Amino acid sequence: MERGFAKQNFLESYKLAPWLGTKRAQDLPNWPLVNQLLSKNQLSYLNYLLTLELIKGQWINQNLVLFICHLLMAAQEGHLCVEIRNQTLFPTVKQLWMNEAAAPLSNEELENLTHSILQGSENIPVNFVTAMGSLETSVYPNTPICMHKGNFYLQKHWV
Repeated sequence: MERGFAKQNFLESYKLAPWLGTKRAQDLPNWPLVNQLLSKNQLSYLNYLLTLELIKGQWINQNLVLFICHLLMAAQEGHLCVEIRNQTLFPTVKQLWMNEAAAPLSNEELENLTHSILQGSENIPVNFVTAMGSLETSVYPNTPICMHKGNFYLQKHWV
């Protein structure tokens, strides 16, 4: 999702987004890769704030935020899950993060982003993900993310 011209100008001028709550830009974590993706419009500010809101109170880092944003973007594009096999992502970073209206990412940036997302998938807090034993399980997950055999689902796609 793209920011409109008016919202972009307001955000740059006043460093706050009243339409998303009361978070000020200077109150947000300062992560170089996230900031770069936001400035290139590769990462939606809304996805970023939703991710921060989702994991508030948790131990977070840039890689975890990027992984959750990747999972959100995959869901927005119609994917039920993000699959990780042999250090490979599906859908790929190139498929999800190459916004037509944004500045393109170089191959090096794509590799760095992929690496960060993979690292984030390995460091999800245990109270944030439920490992599902089988597809037929009757356990109702109470975490935002469900994992089954290397596939990560948003809870709403599991139940």
